[in-house]
Amino acid sequence: MTQAALDGYLSFHGLQLQQTSDITKGRAVISTSHHKRGTVLITSQALGAVVLPSSRPKVCNYCFRKPQTPQGLQRCSQCKDAYFCDVTCFKNAWLGFHQYVCKPMSSDDHQLANNVDDQDALDLEMLERVVLNCWRYNKRKESVDVTVAAFDSLMDHEKKQPHHMLQRYTRLAEQALSRPYLVDSGKTTDELVHYLCRFQCNNFGVYDDHLFTIGEGTYPVASLINHSCRPNAVVIYDGTLLSVVAIEPINPDQEITIAYVDAAHDRPHRQSNLLGKYFFNCHCVRCTATTTTTSASTTDHDMECVYSQIDTLLGNEPDEEHRAQASLETQPLSTTTTTTTTTTSSSSSLRDKILQQVNDWDLLEMSRYYDRRHDGVPDPAQPLTLATYTHYVIQFFAPYLWYTCNPDLSIGKKQATSSLSLSSSSNSTVYSSPSCTPRRLPSPPSHALSYFDDPLPQAARPKVPLTYEGILNNMMTAIQRYPINDDEVVPHRRTTLMASTQLLYDEMDQGHWRNAVKLGMYILIQYCWIYPPYHPILAQHLLLLAKCSWNSILQSELMGNGKALEHAYERGVRRWIMLSKETMTPVFGKKGEQWRELVELEWIFLREHRLKE
Repeated sequence: MTQAALDGYLSFHGLQLQQTSDITKGRAVISTSHHKRGTVLITSQALGAVVLPSSRPKVCNYCFRKPQTPQGLQRCSQCKDAYFCDVTCFKNAWLGFHQYVCKPMSSDDHQLANNVDDQDALDLEMLERVVLNCWRYNKRKESVDVTVAAFDSLMDHEKKQPHHMLQRYTRLAEQALSRPYLVDSGKTTDELVHYLCRFQCNNFGVYDDHLFTIGEGTYPVASLINHSCRPNAVVIYDGTLLSVVAIEPINPDQEITIAYVDAAHDRPHRQSNLLGKYFFNCHCVRCTATTTTTSASTTDHDMECVYSQIDTLLGNEPDEEHRAQASLETQPLSTTTTTTTTTTSSSSSLRDKILQQVNDWDLLEMSRYYDRRHDGVPDPAQPLTLATYTHYVIQFFAPYLWYTCNPDLSIGKKQATSSLSLSSSSNSTVYSSPSCTPRRLPSPPSHALSYFDDPLPQAARPKVPLTYEGILNNMMTAIQRYPINDDEVVPHRRTTLMASTQLLYDEMDQGHWRNAVKLGMYILIQYCWIYPPYHPILAQHLLLLAKCSWNSILQSELMGNGKALEHAYERGVRRWIMLSKETMTPVFGKKGEQWRELVELEWIFLREHRLKE
């Protein structure tokens, strides 16, 4: 298939592949029409996809989905090393690749497999699958024309690859060509080395509904899209099918960008990762250093300044020894900022200081003071604490960051609710009732949460800027005016975020739901700096925060705590559910595990609220 087929495929989706004057980028995928937020810009089939060893017993090794039946996955009766949903997935896998590798493993085979490096095994399996698919295309002209055409056009940067990597690729290529089923493929060792170089620069991590990485895949069409640390699109998976989804409105002549590495990392780490793996220096709005502005108005130049100052505000990660090595390609997306566990005394001290501040944090008092109606501002002569920082900034961020992106959000007055059809089953990880014994409950409420009880931005106190960049600029300027005590917890620092994220999951594990809510609110603020409002990580974290708030309500009821605190948490549950719905709908759509959990939590919350009326 010629380049014309690829151009036609992109054109059908309102996209165009163009050469750019930027030698770093080379080509770019440009929009040729208007695309709304939530639009699936393009889909990309995998030329090869491999389940990670740790996920092999958990997801179907063909479709990459979790089991949908109580019986779970079915293990291949012969090799006992592959797992499938059902006979259909097994047959498809058999025709595609499994027939070549399925055989009973002897004790020698097991010993040999244990001595093989996991990454070598993954790369070798990916290579063999891609070679088979390309071979089939050349022989029978199967319906992978666009995918193969895109793959053939990808850069491999072979001349920039380290010598030891090329040696490794040569060894893997020779090993692949020794397979009986690839002997007649017509491929040479050099060609397979080119393939492996392309994998290195273009492969994607495949993740599940909860954003945990479960495999790796070669997606040539998606690989045509360039990187930005502040992307306007994200990659979402439906099994092995990759979709590129717009997370903000995209205009004609605007470049489509996705993130190759997690934007939660600091600028040096991102640049190092991008240069080492993808062989380019990033010059996006997050990575281009400019001088910020303190002007009340926000121009296009100011917008770029705000984004470029985010890393300055957050500070750097710990030194290289303690940096998180996670990225979209190698670690669960949802835990990319939580995988670092330092063992130094300084990290333990920071964690202890954070926990002390969280324990001293009076959420009810702070919620009353910073209520968007009474000009709640921290003492400018004192350093910000986790509590004052979180409540001060959240007045501006939630829900107003989303409101500036979607003025149709119901803010400022109560509006008619919309009907909602809900399932009666529940497998979510929240309490379903505060009582110790099951009870028969009335039918679920017929309405969904649909409005925020906050004043409009211009009526809020303190007044909220009317643009997204204006809010970021206003808060960045305000925060940087407060004194900093480096011996204490500096709330806006990245190191504090990393320690707090790990502490959040520890507190959840121990059932300390009040502390989990406080930490979750703080982390939300930090994520709002790092990610665009409709990023999947924000949608997921808002759902987690809603769960923590709901569990805190039920825990308070069981302990007989005051109604005022319970009311504050109820307002939080309402807010986090609505923001999670607002963020999740255009990105994930109304399907998948997280959407089901969100709708079930809303159902439970409204049901219990009605029982109290």
